[in-house]
Amino acid sequence: MTRRKNSIPVNFTLNEGDTPASNIHLAINSFLKTCRAKNLADHTMKYHANASKIIIRMMTYHGLKRTDEITKDHVIDFVNYRQECGIRPASINQNLRSWRVFGTHMVEIGVHETNQFNLEPLKVERLFIKTFSDDQLAVLLDTPRKNEFVGFRDYVLMLLFIETGIRLNEALMIKISDIDWRRGTIKVYGKGRKERAVPFQATLEKHLQNYVRLRGKLDHDFLFVSIDNKPLKARSVQDNLRKYGRLSRIRDVNATPHVFRYTFARLYIQNGGDPFSLKNLLGHTTIAMVNHYVDMWGTDTAEKHAKYSPLEGLKYKGDLR
Repeated sequence: MTRRKNSIPVNFTLNEGDTPASNIHLAINSFLKTCRAKNLADHTMKYHANASKIIIRMMTYHGLKRTDEITKDHVIDFVNYRQECGIRPASINQNLRSWRVFGTHMVEIGVHETNQFNLEPLKVERLFIKTFSDDQLAVLLDTPRKNEFVGFRDYVLMLLFIETGIRLNEALMIKISDIDWRRGTIKVYGKGRKERAVPFQATLEKHLQNYVRLRGKLDHDFLFVSIDNKPLKARSVQDNLRKYGRLSRIRDVNATPHVFRYTFARLYIQNGGDPFSLKNLLGHTTIAMVNHYVDMWGTDTAEKHAKYSPLEGLKYKGDLR
């Protein structure tokens, strides 16, 4: 027997007269239908769907029967309850970002007059981000079996992460036609399907060209493929990187795509890159996260002052006494 879909169709009425104002399931389906019409990425749709399920839990927690009964106080109380349950502030903030969008939709369809979900994000302690050392990168890059397709593919993928700092989903969406060999750039699609061009240099170009030749012509254009010639899945990359981390005996940092991204940011800053170009390369919408990187990995303040001291740099021939 075929398993039924868990979601309730938008045009299905549970009871006569039910509307999104009275039934949370109809409200959520209306919201997700609107999100889908905006052609949001699959992972964004999943993110909104998961956050919406927690709204149902909130209504159960407060004993609410109708969607239009939800107030900002209910949302605040439930956020406090989740904190007491040990849910990390960063996870709660992820839900709040989706809830704000949901609240806007509720206003647009007339359930609420104002956005009852429009809360400020919780303050999150900025922890020091661990990255790969140069030695750890060298060991990791030596671990894949480069005489096999999967090993060489993973090796090139790691080189891509180190050279560009792009996200895993961005890497897996790359098509061969997105590579501009003449300009030395790759077109990637970031969060919100925002397009940007990330540059690459000679070392990656050489290995990338070798990989493309090894990949050969297929019935699709996705750059990274599995042993079955299908577009590579995120889980496969994550599992393989964890395996390489174990084989490399790296203990103090996890071998994940995001650690490669942080490592790129650290190396870029420490090699003299500026935060504004780094923001564009990483596809961040604001400078805040990049400033956090600079705070952690930027050159020591005393070192900078010794190099850029305004007084030391004065071309003054008199006696400064």
